Amino acid sequence: MIWFVALLSILFLALAWRDLKHAALVLTGLLPIYLLRFDVLGIPSTMLEVFVWILIGVWVMKGWKEHRWKIGTLGAQRSELRELRVPITLILTAAVVSMFVAPDTTAALGILKAYFVEPLLVFVLVASVFERDDLPRIFTALGASALFLSLYAIVQKLTGLGIPEPWDTARRVTSMFEYPNAFGLFLAPILAATPPLLARAKYHGGWKEKIFWSSVFVLAFSALVFSETEAA
Repeated sequence: MIWFVALLSILFLALAWRDLKHAALVLTGLLPIYLLRFDVLGIPSTMLEVFVWILIGVWVMKGWKEHRWKIGTLGAQRSELRELRVPITLILTAAVVSMFVAPDTTAALGILKAYFVEPLLVFVLVASVFERDDLPRIFTALGASALFLSLYAIVQKLTGLGIPEPWDTARRVTSMFEYPNAFGLFLAPILAATPPLLARAKYHGGWKEKIFWSSVFVLAFSALVFSETEAA
């Protein structure tokens, strides 16, 4: 396992160093890799966390190397990000204080890392790297992920293969996830965003974009129904 993790990390590091924006798009499409869990020196982690920190590390190093930002500014040279520095600081401060007063400091530290520090850093990175014109590419990455997961879920429904217990009895599909509701929580927001994207493709996109978003909508909706999720 550790060699597989190391190989993926090296490949993603090479991609991020070559094209940070493209690596961020790949990460967006690979969000479910948080399911790949392992321990590093006894500390639990996921492949998604490793990719996030690689992306953040490359962003910081490139920022220093190319003199695009100064120490202490988080790279937030845009006015929108400067306005958010105070709310972000307050949120992090509250989270850190909560960690120290929590009954289980170790568990609280894990929550702080996974639910506050990493998401906020990724938010600042994405807001710094991407332009407004890049939004369709971000949604396309999410759509591609939904398309793949939905296809696998439909195969599960048709064959009954790959469905974990006890969901296999009723053939409630889970795709790559551990249970149907987890699949629904990931898929439902993407499905909800599909109709406006499909409408945009109808009037402003090419035939490939229309086919893509039509496929995402039909397959994701079918997969969500087959999962019988209670989370969507």
